Amino acid sequence: MNFELKTAFNIKSRNFVRKVFNVLLISILASLFFQSCSTEKNAFLNRNYHYVTVRYNGYFNGNEAYKLAKKNIAENHDDDFDELLDVYQYGSEVDNKNEYANLDRAIKKGAKMIDRHSMPFKIKGEEVEVNQMIDDCYLLIGKARFLKYDFESAKETFLYIQNNFQKGQERYKASLWLVLTYIYQENFVDAETTIKALKEDKEFPEKFKNRLKLVEAISFKRSGQFDKAIPAFEAAIENIKNKKFRRRVQFILAQLYEQKGDKSKAAELYKYIAKKATNYDLQFNAKINLATTYEGSGSEVINILEKMLKDEKNKEYRDQIYFALAKVYEKQGNDVMAVKNYKLSAQTSVKNKKQKGKAFLALGNYYFKKPDYINAANYYDSTLLAVNKSFPGYEEISEKKESLKDLVKHLKTVQEQDSLLKIANMPELEREQFIQQKITYAKENAEKLEAKRIAAQEKAIADAAIQGNSGATWVFENPGLLASGLAEFRGLWGDRPLEDNWRRSDKTSIAIDQVNNETEETDVYEEKIPENQTTDYYLKDLPLGVDQQEVANQKIKDAYYQLGVLYRDNFNDLPTSIYYFNQLNTRYPKNTKEAVTWYQLYRNYDKINDEPKREDVKQKVISNYPNSEYAQLLLNPNMLADQEQQEAKQELVYEQIFGLYQREQYKEVVQKIASSNTASQGSEIAGKFGLLNAFAKGGLYSKDSLEFYLRKTYQDNMGTEAANDADLLLGQFRRENALVNQAKKDSVEKDRAFLISEGEPHYFVMIYSNETNKTDVVLAKVSNFNQEYYSNKSLKAKSIAWNDKEDVIVVKPFKDFKDTGNYFQTIEEKLIDENKGLGDIHFMISISNYKKLFQYKEMLRYVDFYKKHYTPRK
Repeated sequence: MNFELKTAFNIKSRNFVRKVFNVLLISILASLFFQSCSTEKNAFLNRNYHYVTVRYNGYFNGNEAYKLAKKNIAENHDDDFDELLDVYQYGSEVDNKNEYANLDRAIKKGAKMIDRHSMPFKIKGEEVEVNQMIDDCYLLIGKARFLKYDFESAKETFLYIQNNFQKGQERYKASLWLVLTYIYQENFVDAETTIKALKEDKEFPEKFKNRLKLVEAISFKRSGQFDKAIPAFEAAIENIKNKKFRRRVQFILAQLYEQKGDKSKAAELYKYIAKKATNYDLQFNAKINLATTYEGSGSEVINILEKMLKDEKNKEYRDQIYFALAKVYEKQGNDVMAVKNYKLSAQTSVKNKKQKGKAFLALGNYYFKKPDYINAANYYDSTLLAVNKSFPGYEEISEKKESLKDLVKHLKTVQEQDSLLKIANMPELEREQFIQQKITYAKENAEKLEAKRIAAQEKAIADAAIQGNSGATWVFENPGLLASGLAEFRGLWGDRPLEDNWRRSDKTSIAIDQVNNETEETDVYEEKIPENQTTDYYLKDLPLGVDQQEVANQKIKDAYYQLGVLYRDNFNDLPTSIYYFNQLNTRYPKNTKEAVTWYQLYRNYDKINDEPKREDVKQKVISNYPNSEYAQLLLNPNMLADQEQQEAKQELVYEQIFGLYQREQYKEVVQKIASSNTASQGSEIAGKFGLLNAFAKGGLYSKDSLEFYLRKTYQDNMGTEAANDADLLLGQFRRENALVNQAKKDSVEKDRAFLISEGEPHYFVMIYSNETNKTDVVLAKVSNFNQEYYSNKSLKAKSIAWNDKEDVIVVKPFKDFKDTGNYFQTIEEKLIDENKGLGDIHFMISISNYKKLFQYKEMLRYVDFYKKHYTPRK
């Protein structure tokens, strides 16, 4: 074989061998691949194939989705710095719904990996998971469920990991998450039990111990065990390496110091955080919290807060800064500056309703302690309007406001009626001067407010002009153009109000048709004088007559008595109670409540051990009202005990009868009350029986009966709680009756109102004097006119009596207003104008308006309507 042939043979042989080798290699690799895909063989290749597939495929993608959700939740977590902060920013059940897509993706990826790549094998009699990524997948599912606030499912997942994966660190991670789950479920017993077990576990990893300390601190904090939480946080903080997270935990520790009253440590930590924190919210609120924890004069804190006010980036937080300033001034005892800053806090709080509510509450508490109950009640009311029911102490504030309701009502009654009587009793000239002063003040005040409005408007224009042309082509999108345009307008026209015909300086020169269209108004453009700038405003409620003054004085008497009772019984303020009882009897001697007022003073003096005054009022009752029950009470001290015993029996009877009322046995209720000895009129128990009787009568008969007996209960038991309740219900009846009457009035007014209805059949109506015209002659003339000019319409004319001196001619029918054509104009020219005094009033009218006209006889009203809505053919 020659050399070339041999060489060619060798090359072919090598190629053949290589091909065979490649085929064999591919076959072997394919065989190994398919064998490694199996989860039923615990071989090195199988385990590593499934481990790698899970870690870098499904688990990786699921964990990325979880991390993204966690990051978004933390960024959107709404920290409430008025409460103890959460250590971890895990959002809320509602807010976290926005991340359900990412969390569900994490759960699905984890579950899919477990389903396809789990490799459980029996090793030494125990089933063991040999794919080391499966417990990671379970942990991922548990964490995602936790962030969904599906705590029960999360707990089951973490318990499964804890019980089924005895090797690896994931079971300890799961245990820490399990404790957090218990804490968020407020299951603090299981949380503490699990923490104790982990502490005693010798295999618990060293690197997780600080996390365990922090979780334990969280458990103590959330369960309210602040004495234990403080040292737990102090220990945990030492080993937190992430500075941003460490500042957050330090802030929580400062809050706990403040809660426990250790203001010194709290202030020290707040100062540190204010300097070191990179998170602006923490830095800002640390400075704010110094207002309640500082030591010393407070001047340093005031300087810090005032600098914060000047910082433009704090513009939207000024309400909180003013509030903190108020706290400092309040602590210093500077009430004037404290109140000023609380008010500024409320005024500048626009979006933060909770902060506005806090400012109003602080003002309410200030005036309550003063005591200035009218202002206190107003600010408590404002607090409740500003906040929702989740606001801390909402129910307590509401109760406080309600307790002040009656007191404030009576205080205002005294103030108002005293003021009105004072003005009413002035000499007429002096009263006129006083009212004129009030009007002048009102005008000046209105001018000041208008000047402020214009100044604010001009400032806004100037600010907009500074911004310049933003590039917008439409004037209303360009502040610069808008400002310059408004300035140019004012230069030409002055500061004109926004109204029709704004160009006119003399608005008396208006079109004739506008005058014709006027109904009741005399001048559309006449400037309306504010009510408080008129004399009538100040005269309308003045009690100028003897009867009116008696009513005003009676209101003051009742208010004095009620204030005496309320200050003693509701507010335990005996000096003020004594003051109002004395005011009643001193200002109004021999009033109808003189005896009971002296008796109430006797009780008050007895409580404060003022024996001389107690004996003085006792003798006044006995001397002036010897036959009264109050004299008998004072002469026979046991009578009060007997009376209380009697009242206790009557209360028992009341409860029994009330049970009948609840079962709607109204007839039996009325009979029982009638046959029972329900104490003398004016007592609390008598008032209660009166109310019950009124409700039963209402249930038996009608609402009118209820109203009648409520009025009787009020009159018979004035001064009692039952009378106040009856008065409230009667007030509701009055309001309801007013609404019903107004509705009836509106309904009648609606029925009587004329409507534009040009599409209906129309009539021609002419009203004339039957004293100067004979009806048959007028009717003949109208019929002849119709025959001569409108014979094609088949019109009919008839005569109807309108009143003793006038009759009406009605011409019908016209299909609609258009069908009347020139009839109105023609009959005016050819008949009415040629017969003077024949038809001074004539018009076209639709059939529906015709019925209303003849039902209500409101002829002039219809004429006005006709002139306004119809165009006469002239």
